[in-house]
Amino acid sequence: MLDRLCLDLEGLGPDLHEIYAYWRRPADAGRLPTRRDFDPVIEIPRQLHRLALIDVVRDPFDLRYRLVGTLLVEIGGKDLTGRSLFDETYSPDQAATLEDYRTTVETGVPIARTDLKAHNSKVARGNRMVLPLFEPATDSVNMLLIAVEIVESAPKSRR
Repeated sequence: MLDRLCLDLEGLGPDLHEIYAYWRRPADAGRLPTRRDFDPVIEIPRQLHRLALIDVVRDPFDLRYRLVGTLLVEIGGKDLTGRSLFDETYSPDQAATLEDYRTTVETGVPIARTDLKAHNSKVARGNRMVLPLFEPATDSVNMLLIAVEIVESAPKSRR
């Protein structure tokens, strides 16, 4: 069961490698990662700005931003904390983003995407990881840990 938590990190930068290793620690100890396993404020504070926590709501299915790091707010131009991803996401391709998140919720398998475009004209390309957090009693995904990085900033316009 824990082998499904492996992720190909090719194309991801060192910050996302660090976050993945942090997320993977419980699996390396033989357990599925849960929200209780993490205290990023204490353990990886320099990565907080690139993280988001998303609550999984069931019946009816919904995804809600619980916590949004400042990098996502900067990239997206707004703070979506408390909002449903079905209303709005930070990605210009909302359907693909929701599909990745839904897939991770349903399968428990993490997903990494490279070369993503952003809403914000300051960012040309970025990478994203979608990491599941499990409810211990049911082994079902009850939260998603999202991590992003800017790979290439957009060229500055000359005035």
